[in-house]
Amino acid sequence: VGGGVNNWLEITPSGIGLLWINSIVVSELDPAIIWVVFSGYDNSNKVKKYDGNNWINYGNGLPNVPMNMIRYEKGTNDGLYL
Repeated sequence: VGGGVNNWLEITPSGIGLLWINSIVVSELDPAIIWVVFSGYDNSNKVKKYDGNNWINYGNGLPNVPMNMIRYEKGTNDGLYL
């Protein structure tokens, strides 16, 4: 068996109720930063960013619709597509 990380830390966002995570992307610049989108939505749970320590609502200004996919544009300053 090869090496690797043996210690996992659950970082599931709190307060998401019955929403399912549909898609996850990782920052090209910092692998501790991720974004997730949800199958359902409410005002604070459309897109969330994990900055390595905290979950941040990243969906301000987005319409209240389910988000199916998120993509990171390489070579940008955190350019995202939903």
